[in-house]
Amino acid sequence: ILKDGFKITKDTVVYPNNGVLGVSENVWENPGEFIPDRFNPDSKYFGLPDGGKRDDIAWLAFGAGARKCMGSNFSMYFVQIALVYLIHLFEFEIKTKPAKGGFFYWL
Repeated sequence: ILKDGFKITKDTVVYPNNGVLGVSENVWENPGEFIPDRFNPDSKYFGLPDGGKRDDIAWLAFGAGARKCMGSNFSMYFVQIALVYLIHLFEFEIKTKPAKGGFFYWL
């Protein structure tokens, strides 16, 4: 039974509404504004507007479906491009002896 008295029967499949999670004023303070501090655990925007702890499901809007955070795709492409530049600009070789501490090192 939910807060408003709505009953969910056994074996019912419940899907979170991703669109509503991203714009709900119950979950996000000023949901229509771009506030990068929402992702900073030390920021006042990290928690719920009433000061409570935000449930992990609230972050679903940034990690799944058509409205997935564009930053994840951008960062993956950026890493690939950066790797190509590094391979082009530098000469890498694998050393045969491990560095002190047991880690293999490059360059």
